[in-house]
Amino acid sequence: MGLQHDLLERGARAVLDLRAADRGGDRGRPGQAQVEQIHTKVRERDQTKGLDLDNPMVARCPKCSAQTSGGKFCPECGATLRPRDACGQCGAKMAPAAKFCPECGAKRAG
Repeated sequence: MGLQHDLLERGARAVLDLRAADRGGDRGRPGQAQVEQIHTKVRERDQTKGLDLDNPMVARCPKCSAQTSGGKFCPECGATLRPRDACGQCGAKMAPAAKFCPECGAKRAG
């Protein structure tokens, strides 16, 4: 239920944002009927189109490029496979795809 609920919430927020943009103002608080209508529209969409849900994901180690089958650490070199979300220098929060810290400019440790 967690993934489905998150997808429904994101879809509902996106629809509300689009409607607010059309009105040229804040989105305001939707009524219960509007929320149900948005949820129905989001449920009708295929949220998993193009995703391969049958095959397990194969990750590559960022340090040694070894193929892994998941886990927290690389079985070849022991490097962490989980991306860090904070800068190692200043502790600022970093976007997952960021290569450098937006606050101090330090290179993401990998």
